[in-house]
Amino acid sequence: MSLGKNLKARGNVEQWLGTVEKAMQDSLKRQAKSGFQSYPTQPRTEWVLQQPAQLVLVVSQVFWVQDVGECFASDDPVAALGEFFETNVTNLKALTALVRGQLSKLHRKILAALITIDVHARDIVEQVSSFLCHNDGREKSSWIHSREEFQENETVDAEPLLKTRRDV
Repeated sequence: MSLGKNLKARGNVEQWLGTVEKAMQDSLKRQAKSGFQSYPTQPRTEWVLQQPAQLVLVVSQVFWVQDVGECFASDDPVAALGEFFETNVTNLKALTALVRGQLSKLHRKILAALITIDVHARDIVEQVSSFLCHNDGREKSSWIHSREEFQENETVDAEPLLKTRRDV
């Protein structure tokens, strides 16, 4: 990851480290923007090999959440989730084929982490779809209402979530 030019250890250590930190943040923002823009335009099996590890996981999850949201917003969420489940299975098969090939240790670790997350994501889609199929409309609408309520908030306050996790 490039931190840019003219980044030299000169002057006060506090000032220099502040400059390094800012350069790191700027570099991550540039790479994240590029990753978000290129994800929908490239085959996923190529995209994952061209991005930093953490970015692969973050961007993949953001797009997964967006896709699940679109399923809930569709006229037939159950059918949409069923189709999305099949997309998840296809993506997992492609990643599995990729991991069986020649890869660097780093790419193998990235793919192992992504496959693990994708397996859990696939299972969630399957469970939600099954739940919606086997429950009445009132419970279906509560799932959709929860999603819409979450989307209406522009920011998410993580503190209540953290308190809940600490209390468990």
